[in-house]
Amino acid sequence: MKIGTTSMVFWQTGLSEGIQTAARLGFDSIEIWISHFQKETGLSAAALAELLEQSGMSCTIHAPILDINIASVNAGIRRESTAQQIEAVELCATLGGELVVIHPGQLSSKRSDPDKHWKHQADSYVQILEAAQAQGVIVTVENMEWNKENELIRTASDIKRLQGMIGDYHLPVTLDITHLADTARCIDAIDTLGDSIVHVHVSDFGEKNHIALGDGILDLKKILQKLQERRFDGILSFEIFIPGSAVTLGEQRDKLLALL
Repeated sequence: MKIGTTSMVFWQTGLSEGIQTAARLGFDSIEIWISHFQKETGLSAAALAELLEQSGMSCTIHAPILDINIASVNAGIRRESTAQQIEAVELCATLGGELVVIHPGQLSSKRSDPDKHWKHQADSYVQILEAAQAQGVIVTVENMEWNKENELIRTASDIKRLQGMIGDYHLPVTLDITHLADTARCIDAIDTLGDSIVHVHVSDFGEKNHIALGDGILDLKKILQKLQERRFDGILSFEIFIPGSAVTLGEQRDKLLALL
């Protein structure tokens, strides 16, 4: 397994500096959020690829999430949302990234027909997966917060449903453990999804999501042991938001390594 971190930790200090800091702290990979890359004035994809190569780090890409809904009943919003996910696939190909993390869709309102949204979501994923296949890029779906009723993908069974709707396309999983908010749910998801899990977002859960390891209620050692039992060999990528604190991030990496 590799240890990674989100680039959003370095939102205030900048992406370029963040990559160099993460490499210095011993991380193997960095998850580059598209919004972070777009925020960097004068940083081209080619320059970013060179920076990653110089740092010796691999990368993953987190596709856009703000005002995006690939399952929207508004056809224009759905087209634009899907197009922006495909742009993330193209950036991943340019950077030689390992995979792209894509958030699933949501209900447009409480009165929406869920089945209609599910169909739109599946259609959008097929378009994204077609583009990814052409580029040689791996696309993953991430589970959202288990208690947010507007989200279409919250549980392992939701993911299995989506996988069953996209024909012969392979759609692996980015498992976000804090979104499941419970150790037993994490264990069940790992058992249910098995080899589909290729990437894991790591943080603890307490009064809110994405808090530092040990500050919440998750039995991280038990979850990691279950991943090891299922022979998970991807990236354990921190999604802990501690802007500007390289020291804390390094301590978190050491704590995770001690649990493995």
